[in-house]
Amino acid sequence: YLGAAEWRQGTDMNKFEIQEKQYDFPYHHIPHWGKKGEPQLSRILTWGWEYLTYMTQVVDLISEVGPMSLLDVGCGDGRLIGMVGESVPKKVGIDLSERAIALARGMVPDGEFRVKDVQSLKETFDCVTAVEVLEHIPDEAIASFAASLAERARPGGFLIVSIPTRVAPLHRKHYRHYDRTLLLDHLAIEKNGLSVAREIYVYRETFLSRVIRSWVVNSVWTLTSRRLLRLLWEIHLRRY
Repeated sequence: YLGAAEWRQGTDMNKFEIQEKQYDFPYHHIPHWGKKGEPQLSRILTWGWEYLTYMTQVVDLISEVGPMSLLDVGCGDGRLIGMVGESVPKKVGIDLSERAIALARGMVPDGEFRVKDVQSLKETFDCVTAVEVLEHIPDEAIASFAASLAERARPGGFLIVSIPTRVAPLHRKHYRHYDRTLLLDHLAIEKNGLSVAREIYVYRETFLSRVIRSWVVNSVWTLTSRRLLRLLWEIHLRRY
């Protein structure tokens, strides 16, 4: 068998690069067998519209802060660090799930990912993020968890927290949803040496926003028109 370097030298590099670029996502995992053995040619995240909305807000906030180092607590499969890209030189993601970290390492090769608890870390960072994480922490552990988040941010640094609102029904995998009072209570602002720099309320659900989302994806079709998707997204950003 030819070694990798020899194989590349003997291959049309343009064709190799085309294939290489396709691996920004594991596309072979898109087609799959459904629960009853039916072939499925797509995978749909029904709350993807909301997800892109608040993730875009978090990335914009990180860009405004302009950190040289970032710690993403509860990083999951590394999506946030992947969206941040090269704008932050040092990017570390931690999670308790070995499977999630394995996915993150494969999907975001320029990030550093560890199976680790935030309370066992000693490093500090310019910016610390906890995106949709607090609702997964049991009541008896929330105080120490919040203190650890604050400790990982350097003096003058930033902590960005995103949580689901109590307006939305409680998901069975969550311990709680939040309003402003409960969030500030759990973060123990003064005790942990924090101050609130900004509050943003993201994704206002209305009848029209539900209609827009139903146009994008439903049980009959998934919208793929780039021009129409851009138009709907711009409307969404302006109004919701």
